[in-house]
Formats: sequence, structure tokens, C-alpha cells
Amino acid sequence: MSVSVRRPIILAASSRARVFRERGLLFLLLFGSVLLQSALPAALGAGWFRPDLLLVLVVFWNATRSPGEGWTAALLGGLIGDVFSSGRLGMGAVSLAAGARAAVLLCRSLQSERLGTKVLMVAIASLVSSGAYYLLLIVFQSQPSASWALREAIWPHLWQTVVIAPLWWRVGEKALPK
Repeated sequence: MSVSVRRPIILAASSRARVFRERGLLFLLLFGSVLLQSALPAALGAGWFRPDLLLVLVVFWNATRSPGEGWTAALLGGLIGDVFSSGRLGMGAVSLAAGARAAVLLCRSLQSERLGTKVLMVAIASLVSSGAYYLLLIVFQSQPSASWALREAIWPHLWQTVVIAPLWWRVGEKALPK
């Protein structure tokens, strides 16, 4: 008499449900990041402080998941951000995906569990993303001056996002464990 165990089928079904829940939660976090980064300056009474929570979450996802999942999350997050912005649809998605992927590729050899590495990845992603967005503006819309873009857009985007990165990265770790 032989006994067969159906555990692999049960485990496969539960892993698919886990992946579906994880991706649904990622979508909610991406959407929530866009809403929160829009409402945060008004809530704090500091209209000048506008960190890019979406960028931090996308860099976190790229650092902890496979490259295919990272690109998908970056493009989805960028499209969600583009829907809520006044820019052209797709420009934010492309720049966000390029920034997040470049950061992960450049920091791959570093120990990714350290806070300094996480902040470095966010800083690199912020610079690459802002630079890519500026280049897309040159190609598709009116070109702002380079000094204005650096002073008024790239530098504030960099430091404000880096300041909030450890906190928002921790939110990603708690909500979306590996």
C-alpha cells in the first residue's frame, strides 16, 4: 500500500496566493506613496519639502526582487506618478525605471543590508532619475536651463529624498518582506 501526499499542490496554490497578495500590496503602496508625497508638504506646512517616496519604494523593490519584477514595479510606479502629475505620460515611468535599475546595478557588489548602502542606492537613483527626466524634457518639451534644473529640481529632489529614504525603506521592509 502506498501513500501519496498532495503537499506540493497545496504549496503551489499558497505561493501563488502569496505572490498575488504581495503584488496587490505593492500596487497599494505605490499608489499610497504618490498620494502621500502629494499631501505630505501641505500636512507638514512645508511646501518646499517634497521627497520622492515613490522612488524610494521602487529602489527597495528593485534591490530585493528579480530584475524583471523590478522593471515592472518601476514602470507601474512611474505610470501611477505620471497620472497624478502634469507632465507627459511615460516620462516619469522611464526616468524612474532607469534610476532604480542603475542604482541597483551600481551597488550590487556592496553589502545591501547596511543603511549606508540603501541611502547610496536612493541617492544614485535620484540623480539618474532626475538626469534622465531632464534629458527627456530636452527631447520632448521645452528645455530648461541646466543651472536652473540643477539648482531648483535635481539638488532638492536628491537631498529631500535621501533624508526620508531610511524611514520609507523601513516601511517597505515591514510591508513587503523578502
